[in-house]
Amino acid sequence: MGYFMGPDPSPQIFATYSVEMGQRVSKHRIAPMIRDSPSLRGKVKEARSRDSGNTILDKEYDGGQLTITGANSPGAMAGYPKRVALGDEVDRWPESAGSEGDPYEILTRRLVGWRNRVEVFATSPGDKKKNRSWRLWELTDKREWHVPCPYCGHVQILRFEQVKWDRDERGNHLPLTARYICEETSCGASWSDRDRHTACKRGRYVATAPFAGRVGFRCNALGIAGGTKLAEIVKHWLRVQGNPHELRVFVNTVLCDWWEDTESVDDDELVGRCRDWNLSPRVVVPDGVAVLTLGADVQGNRVEYEVIGWGRGEESWSIDYGVIPGDIRKDLNVLRVQLEQILMKPWMHASGHPLYIRAACIDASYAQHTVQQYTKTRGSRPLPSGFSQFVFAVKGRDAGDLWPEKPTKTKHGLLWVINVSATKMQVLGRLGIAEPGPGYSHFPLGRDREYFQGLTAEEYKLVYRAGRQAVAFDLKSPGRRNEPLDCRGYGYAAFVALQTPPFSMSLEREVQRVQLLPRIPVRPESPDGGSPTPAPRAPVQRGRRAISRGYEA
Repeated sequence: MGYFMGPDPSPQIFATYSVEMGQRVSKHRIAPMIRDSPSLRGKVKEARSRDSGNTILDKEYDGGQLTITGANSPGAMAGYPKRVALGDEVDRWPESAGSEGDPYEILTRRLVGWRNRVEVFATSPGDKKKNRSWRLWELTDKREWHVPCPYCGHVQILRFEQVKWDRDERGNHLPLTARYICEETSCGASWSDRDRHTACKRGRYVATAPFAGRVGFRCNALGIAGGTKLAEIVKHWLRVQGNPHELRVFVNTVLCDWWEDTESVDDDELVGRCRDWNLSPRVVVPDGVAVLTLGADVQGNRVEYEVIGWGRGEESWSIDYGVIPGDIRKDLNVLRVQLEQILMKPWMHASGHPLYIRAACIDASYAQHTVQQYTKTRGSRPLPSGFSQFVFAVKGRDAGDLWPEKPTKTKHGLLWVINVSATKMQVLGRLGIAEPGPGYSHFPLGRDREYFQGLTAEEYKLVYRAGRQAVAFDLKSPGRRNEPLDCRGYGYAAFVALQTPPFSMSLEREVQRVQLLPRIPVRPESPDGGSPTPAPRAPVQRGRRAISRGYEA
């Protein structure tokens, strides 16, 4: 931009994703650049004088002018021919500038007629299949930042796969031991941060694809001299494991790579993931589970529910899935008897101790009054284990926080409005995690295929509302059941609720508590079909209780 104001003055246009952001860039980046550059200071007139040609969105100078606009303003983008087009954060541009089409095409059409035209577009990568930057990158010669090994001289792209670190005797990660390993097998030298920064100063861009008229440059955080230390990058990586939203930010901004969604995960793959974890007919909760939640989707003729177990790193186990027939408006027993039995049921853990459902979200989109009447007296109630159970009436929307700071008060009681798009993004993202560990989803042997077809029934697409990018979910095929996905989303929302104020449950503390429970042999059912002798009850954890907003934690 400064070059085309000073050494090679030309008419140019700078576009970011909105006019408002363009104004901020002009005030906080462009104006200081002009002020602090002696070669530019005298070329652009003072903004204080009337008709100076220097406004927030237009700056004139000898030989040209700079127009600053947003991709949501087709009029400004199509106004005048330009020699230079500069685009910022193109992955956040709307697909259409109003009703006039792709803003990228509108902008680049302004350059027609200039044989020496220049196009520069910069962005952090976004979604590989849905965002504009991947398509633009594929048109370039893909120049990657290569650095030489300080020990063997082998030139290489710095990749996160080559970052290694140790663990202690308990398996805990030790980020402070992080080092970079040279990819050359005959070398394998271990680089310190100082070695890496020294190597980065000697780096250069190398094309990895044939030149076809466009050049592209890419460099991740590992290749920046004097940048973030490896220990901090490793800590960031470990922190986002099991959370697709946070992992996506790491991939986009730290690794400078495009995010590939897990929408390709299908029911066949999930069926093959099923395992038998029941040590006996009475044990339904495997080792690793510390907390149980329930999500219930209410339809006009049935209630479908899923009980989910949660462990360290938000690893999950589907404990039970069921359907309770009946219309809750006509048959009060559906909620008050049948679902109530599920909520208060003791679920036998592999340790021999029963676990109880700690939180439940019940869909109130149908028969809201009936659902709220049911949850009103069950907002917080004691469990035999000594803890409290929280039952929430919820409704979904496509915006806002996944779990709200406070409920909405209605004449029927409290209603918690959750972001169902965020819950579904979390659920579908975690289905794509292929190895057991943080975020992985386990399923029991014998779960029918119809459940998995419902769990993968929807896919998301990026839409633009009022010029802003948003996520919308649609069925992959008309008429396909999606209740398992809804139940899993509500169960996840209940799990999130437990960890937010005023409830503020610590998952790690719960995991450690369950691990320390003494192992009790679970007696099998008697041959005559009678009830076995009950196992001793889990020791009651007596602790401080706090009451906030009508809920006891």
